Amino acid sequence: MIRSALTRLVRNPIRTVRNVVSKLILGRLKYGRGDDYDAEGYWSDRLSRHGLSLEGPGDEGLSDKENREAYDAALRILAGICKDHGIALRGAAILEIGVGTGFYTAWIHSVGVARYVGVDITDTLFPHLRRRFPRAEFLRRDITSDPIAGTFDLVFMMDVVEHIVTPEKLRRAMESVHGCLEPEGTFILSGVRHRTGRNLFYDQSWTAEDIIQAFPGGRPIGPFPYRGNDLLLIRKGVGGGEPS
Repeated sequence: MIRSALTRLVRNPIRTVRNVVSKLILGRLKYGRGDDYDAEGYWSDRLSRHGLSLEGPGDEGLSDKENREAYDAALRILAGICKDHGIALRGAAILEIGVGTGFYTAWIHSVGVARYVGVDITDTLFPHLRRRFPRAEFLRRDITSDPIAGTFDLVFMMDVVEHIVTPEKLRRAMESVHGCLEPEGTFILSGVRHRTGRNLFYDQSWTAEDIIQAFPGGRPIGPFPYRGNDLLLIRKGVGGGEPS
């Protein structure tokens, strides 16, 4: 991590310093709300700033090209995990939480799902997504507070959980996901960390144990290394257990 930070500083010192100041000082002043933050305002502004670039949902310290290479590599891992564990997207009803620019949305649609609902805390990019995926349904929802109608065979929450920064909101989010899953449905989430702790005003580390404790029942599978953190599967309605 230190080597990566130094590399960015040498390669683009102005951009690196600007990002550091924004995240450590200015962002906290603008969006901080005690122990929490204005998630809708922060992500609306961030996605508006970057548009369809993966710098928006991804790493603002990397270019769109660098982010895309990292996302593409991660997607190959995700597809392999789904194949290895018998998770079939074709013909499934799928909920995606945190659609962002639609990177994972495109992959989900490419395999021929029966029903797709994408939710995000901001609708900034929904006009583009609705044009690109006309058969999909996109809803502005906060998974920590807003109900989501219907049930789904699969729920994806990619690189979102680390932006839920309070234990109470984590608990409510996991309860919402549980309520959205069909019996024997599967919850797939990434951004799982190895140690619990607050990093930035919008970034909190949650371990697999934190998430499993907040999820009301289910069998965890994993975690698996994924984009510098971990990816976790949780199957609903098949008893408890520890990560394997």
